[in-house]
Amino acid sequence: MFGRFCPFKNTYLDYAITCSNGRGPTEVLYDLDQHKALGGRLKLTYEGRDVGIAAGELIAPGFNF
Repeated sequence: MFGRFCPFKNTYLDYAITCSNGRGPTEVLYDLDQHKALGGRLKLTYEGRDVGIAAGELIAPGFNF
């Protein structure tokens, strides 16, 4: 799930939420370790007339549930 929110003029907040069951060719057929990963991303962007700036954070902890 992802999207963009505009809290102020010329200012944008982008967000994304992710969920994964692992990486690798075998996970397509079977999840061997049953570990899940939840993650998220936030990015704040300002786009002015002569300048643009962006700052963000990516969070991707793993969980065993």
